[in-house]
Amino acid sequence: MNTHSGEMGIQAPTEQETQLALQKLHSNKAVGIDGIPAELKHRREEVINKIHKLVGIMSEKESIPKEWKLHIICLIHKKGDKLNCQKYRDILLQCTA
Repeated sequence: MNTHSGEMGIQAPTEQETQLALQKLHSNKAVGIDGIPAELKHRREEVINKIHKLVGIMSEKESIPKEWKLHIICLIHKKGDKLNCQKYRDILLQCTA
């Protein structure tokens, strides 16, 4: 059941939409600041219900936790001279939820 909230009329996702979003998560990725691995998608019913309730609350409040906006940028040395900045690539660690 979709519910509208607030003056802006933001619509909360359905449980099926939550399930589809979880299925699209890529596995074997480093965890972000929330410490939640993408592999949570394999624990379907338990996770879908909790995530769906959480997203519903965020839709009602029309905001997301500030921690979810944080990202960690890590530099990974590729090959060659470690003093050459072009020999590094960056990866972004962000919250899974």
